[in-house]
Amino acid sequence: MAGDGADAAATAPTPPLRVSVLGPLLVEHEGRPVEIGPPQRQAVFAALVLRGGRHISTAGLVDWVWGDDPPHKAEAAIRAHVSVLRRVLEPRRASRSPSGVVVSGSSGYAMPPAVASLDAARFRALVAEAESHREQGRPLQAGQALRSGLDLWRGEDALPGIPGPGSASARRVLEEERLTAWEDYLDGELSRRGLERPVHSALIRALANRPHRERLHGLLVRAFWRQGRRAEALAAYASARDVLLADLGVEPGAALQELHRRLVADEPLEPEAGRAAVPAPPAEEEPDRSSGGPSFVDAMGPTVGVEAEPPPTVFARDHAGPLPRCPPLLGRGVTVGMVAEALREARDGLHAGTVLVRGLPGIGTSAVALAGARAAIEAFPGGGVVLGREASDRAWTQALTELDPREACLLVVDGCREPEDGVRAMRARDDLHTAGAEDVVVLTTGTHRLPRVRGRRIEVAPLDEAESTTLFARALGDRRAETERAAVAVIVGLHSGFPQILEATAGVLASRPSWSLTDWVNDLMVRQGSWSSLQRHGLGLFFTPHYDALDVAEATVFRAGGLHPFAPLTVDVLGAMLAVPADRVMFLLERLHDRGLLESPRPAEYLMPFLLWNYARIVGLADDDPAVRAGQADRMLAWYRDRLAERAEVLATGFDVEAAGWVDKHRGALESLRHEYAGHPTGRAVSDLLDATDAVRQAGRAD
Repeated sequence: MAGDGADAAATAPTPPLRVSVLGPLLVEHEGRPVEIGPPQRQAVFAALVLRGGRHISTAGLVDWVWGDDPPHKAEAAIRAHVSVLRRVLEPRRASRSPSGVVVSGSSGYAMPPAVASLDAARFRALVAEAESHREQGRPLQAGQALRSGLDLWRGEDALPGIPGPGSASARRVLEEERLTAWEDYLDGELSRRGLERPVHSALIRALANRPHRERLHGLLVRAFWRQGRRAEALAAYASARDVLLADLGVEPGAALQELHRRLVADEPLEPEAGRAAVPAPPAEEEPDRSSGGPSFVDAMGPTVGVEAEPPPTVFARDHAGPLPRCPPLLGRGVTVGMVAEALREARDGLHAGTVLVRGLPGIGTSAVALAGARAAIEAFPGGGVVLGREASDRAWTQALTELDPREACLLVVDGCREPEDGVRAMRARDDLHTAGAEDVVVLTTGTHRLPRVRGRRIEVAPLDEAESTTLFARALGDRRAETERAAVAVIVGLHSGFPQILEATAGVLASRPSWSLTDWVNDLMVRQGSWSSLQRHGLGLFFTPHYDALDVAEATVFRAGGLHPFAPLTVDVLGAMLAVPADRVMFLLERLHDRGLLESPRPAEYLMPFLLWNYARIVGLADDDPAVRAGQADRMLAWYRDRLAERAEVLATGFDVEAAGWVDKHRGALESLRHEYAGHPTGRAVSDLLDATDAVRQAGRAD
């Protein structure tokens, strides 16, 4: 069979196009580079080449490029991009002759697979080949196939800089496949012979962005063990357990626990029978690593896990289970007590049988809800089960069968980010009622407000300054928190009372005991607008899953909020920035508020916590077209400039309560504008108005 495939491949014609998507988009036509054009045209090309010959309609291409918020005449733009693609990809095609590269059909456009060789297809074929080798007991060949596939990657991301939800989805899929293949490669190499020292630093770098990925922890434990570093292997397991308990409130899974058991018992970490069945490969078959640049693991280490995967929530697992043990919480006693009391009252029928615990991403909502559920579990003799919002239908069915409907029981649904999550939980309760259960209480946790669900609502607030300082010092674990109190105060202020993110930052600094906190804070301020800073300090780990869940219109408003100064947002200024009617802006802001990405201190006024604002600012720099972003900034400045002129004219005649009140309401934004746009006409106008307002008010007091 292998020979037949090789012969067929040898006689098959070479496709005229060579396309690389495992890194920046590269296209060659018969060996010569092809310039595809602007980002949106690249997105259209990516949609066609990644669909493997399947047709996609014009409307489908519009969705791929723009999602739910396409521009006027979007379909005409798609047809224009297709026309240009045909011209640049087939330079010798006669005028009016049909295209052989981008073909038209009744159901849309397609790019036949025979016209392009795609590196992603080659990568997937090599991964499949590796799986076949493993199944047939050929681990060396499996490792070589995986290494060849991974070496096709040319950068940190697939298709970087190409816009649109379709390309973003394809990017996430490819990068997850890459990480899984890398794990498979290391798994096989460790089982056969162990790896050289650089693999440890590569795994540690990958775990910095994916701290809850148990397979990476297991590989690190095995890598230390294979080098005879048993103490460090035990420490790696202890670190993994601490992270899972502190962040998620769960023990390591069965595979990692079995690894630890074997390590403690000083047993082989791989079954001896399985290892004996595969003889050690002869030396000449090993790949030569003596030359040719950096080793494979050195090359892979810094790039794997650059975009943090969505963190699993406390209960996000594909099976139902009892309430896990609760880690100790700092500064949450009152809120935990409120959750426990609300659950007892729901059992007693004092309000609708649902308790909704909600908070901003990274605020510790799941941990608070779990602690409250544990405190009240004695009120539910029928049992309590818990599962995540992404659990399968099988897991939901299992959850219902593990409860005793003859007694009061508790169903916990964690990580609710969409309205449908609450609806699903209510349906589960209805199923239990149908089965004869009378006392069923549902506890939901997450960032979404779940407006369609009736019940007692409990908001998890950020930690206050004293609680945050204590938490940071405890997590840091050395004297720097005591000797550099000014830097600690800045760090605590920047973290806005988000305990999970504060602990993540402390974890980074605890692993670097020689660092000065003051120097680190100064560096953070300098790099605040860069993606490297965002990833290094952990914001993406907590916020990216929630940002990725937004539709196009919601994400646009979210990024615009980051462009606005750090101050309360009003519907009017955002409407002006986006050139969108006020009622539409209000609708989208309310959607963001429902999702836990905005606070609303007053009607028609919204505020992002500093960390979310910083995140919105950075994703705006990365995702928005610079010209579009510049237009939004110009309209924002024009809106403020017009209103400044109106108030300045009124205040020129003396103190006016309404004009001064407007200045006071927007003072935070105006102060930021004065600082950020000091050399701009609007910045100077802001400064003049603030000075005039203060002078008029002072004069009025003197009179």
